Amino acid sequence: MDQLEELYASGFIQQEEYEERKAALLASGGGGASTSTSRPRRGSIPSLTEQISTVQISEEAPQPTTPTLSPRASSPIISSRNSDSSSSDREESPPPVARRASPVMDKRTEEPKRTTPPPQRRRSVSPPRVPSAAVAKPSIPKNIGEFSRFAMYVSLVALPPPQFWKPIVDIKKNHMNPRIKRPPYPHMTLLQPFVEPDRFDDAVVVLREALRSVNPFQIRIARFEIYNNDSSFTLFLNPETTPPNSLQRLFETCRPVFPNLEPKSFDPHIGVGYFKSKAQTEELQRKYQSAWKTIDFTVKEIYIMSRVSETDPFEVRRVIPIGPTESAPHFKNVPLY
Repeated sequence: MDQLEELYASGFIQQEEYEERKAALLASGGGGASTSTSRPRRGSIPSLTEQISTVQISEEAPQPTTPTLSPRASSPIISSRNSDSSSSDREESPPPVARRASPVMDKRTEEPKRTTPPPQRRRSVSPPRVPSAAVAKPSIPKNIGEFSRFAMYVSLVALPPPQFWKPIVDIKKNHMNPRIKRPPYPHMTLLQPFVEPDRFDDAVVVLREALRSVNPFQIRIARFEIYNNDSSFTLFLNPETTPPNSLQRLFETCRPVFPNLEPKSFDPHIGVGYFKSKAQTEELQRKYQSAWKTIDFTVKEIYIMSRVSETDPFEVRRVIPIGPTESAPHFKNVPLY
């Protein structure tokens, strides 16, 4: 009874339980304090010391936890094995479920950010090449080789068209150098001496190839000028070109084709008279200039010319067009023999 009172006083049992235990204790006839140290009988009330120790043990013992399942797994994976069965009868556990990465949240909208893969670098694809129309070019024979033989009776020249020859020849025939016995003709010498007759065709091939890059140009003949030589004077017509220096560029294109020719300077002109006196030359210059009518023409070709003897005229043996296209020539080839 004393232990019951002590439990009630200590707050371990409520009043209702205290009244029930007290009535049960009185009914059993045991109202005194129990001095036995043995474990109480089944149905008997434990002593205060036992109940306190029991409460302390229950407070210190860890509480069993029920395993909680991940929301992504509906049931725990249980592998049941029979110790007597072979390894082939063992049930294999399914592979673990891959965990998905949590989405990255956009702090501004509180919505998952849309992650897009980095743009792939596009390779530029060139359009298919359309072959352009091939420009017909004359083939250069392998047996042409170098030009090593040149003749003074052959020259490479530019000429006015034949319809402009007469006013020039009418002046020129009256004032020729007395050492020259051949008939006069108006010309602008590019190269002299030039290749011998047996190489005319080879020279045409290489010159035509070189002159494809030179465009035809305009020439105006409007002014008479004078060369002051050491012991004589030369009256000549000055060819003015459009574009400027076109005759010089024509010469510079032809000259490298024949590297064995001795280098010479180029001063384009059409000579019309040879004089000993400066005063006479200046007088004739004023005379012819006052009556002169300007001549304009296009240079679209050059010519290989030669003479048979010192008294025969220079005649056109080959025509070489200038530029990428060709047109009807101003002159026809005159056979050499």
